[in-house]
Amino acid sequence: MKENHNKFWRLLTSVLCLMVWCAMVSVHAQEDREVVYDEDKEQDEAENEPWEVRKANIEAFMKSKILEYASKENGDFTEGKAIEKLKMLIKQRIKDPTLGGDFSILRASGMKEIDWVNYGEDPTRELEEIIKDVHDEAERNALEFIKPEEREKEIRRNAETKYHLYKINDRVPILVIRNGRGAGSTIENKRLRGVTDLQIQLGNRFIIRDDISPEDQAMFYPEVNERLKQDYITNRVGQVWAEVDNMIRQECLENTPMEFLAANYVPDISKPNASLRTAKPEYWIPKKQFVAAFRKKIIEQRVILYINRTLPTVMRTQYPEDKYGPLFYVQTEDGTAMEWIDETEKKDRENKAKLTAQGPDGENPNPNMAEPPGPTGPTEPGVAPPPARRR
Repeated sequence: MKENHNKFWRLLTSVLCLMVWCAMVSVHAQEDREVVYDEDKEQDEAENEPWEVRKANIEAFMKSKILEYASKENGDFTEGKAIEKLKMLIKQRIKDPTLGGDFSILRASGMKEIDWVNYGEDPTRELEEIIKDVHDEAERNALEFIKPEEREKEIRRNAETKYHLYKINDRVPILVIRNGRGAGSTIENKRLRGVTDLQIQLGNRFIIRDDISPEDQAMFYPEVNERLKQDYITNRVGQVWAEVDNMIRQECLENTPMEFLAANYVPDISKPNASLRTAKPEYWIPKKQFVAAFRKKIIEQRVILYINRTLPTVMRTQYPEDKYGPLFYVQTEDGTAMEWIDETEKKDRENKAKLTAQGPDGENPNPNMAEPPGPTGPTEPGVAPPPARRR
């Protein structure tokens, strides 16, 4: 009886262990089915994802790589390195619009080289302020040197001497007959006996007014005398002030560019008429702004080189392939540009091209014509052709 009782408990224990094991196996099987289901669902979603979405992902990846490289260059190509490269371009007189313009402008013969030590400092004065200050200084110098007011007084004294108005009974040293009877003859040292609107009398001789030059008429007729005297003064004084203006202008042309440089400005070499010798403010920009723009140009050029030379390899080797496979650089469907596509889109376009080439019955209407090539297209300059499809 006792032996039968022990057998019963051993059997019961075995049955319970078997039931627990079956339950555990069932749970694990259910979990495995759920995992497989999730993977299949994710794959289905990836295959059904529209090309526009996948294209946006590709473009976002490409932009992120470009921005990543640009950020690296921005950190590596410091302002100090920019200054060293700038000096080299100036020394070599490089003319390159992609880098900013004609660097030979910044190295004029007979002029001191530009000091780039203070490239980070703001201008000490505004351009218009410099122009005014230089002009004021030049004006003071010109007035002190030429002394136009004293010259004007001398001119007025000369005018009174040159245009002396004779009175009746004054002796006239000399008078030349210009026209009429006796043209070219000279009357010397005769007394003025009379003056009318039509003629004058010197000694016993009457001379018609029209036979006398305006310069000589000024000796006898007050209105002519005053007019010619004022013309003389105006012309001579005008010449004096022209000298003043010319001296001011010359000094401004020589000194203004130097003052621009001293105030932390440099010529804008992107403009064709820029020069170290020009005093026109529109051709000058702050040195700090110039260096920043130059540094930006260099970084942009390096990014362009990266896009043309390195980015294609990055796109083919670093883009995630877990969903869509490798990337290919091909022509757009309208043939007007180039773009990156994934393996799924490449297959779709190849299938579309085959269907387009087939006739209504599903066969090639021209069996002698080869099937159209896949949409690989030409590559851009500096971009290697896409590699063979990986298996």
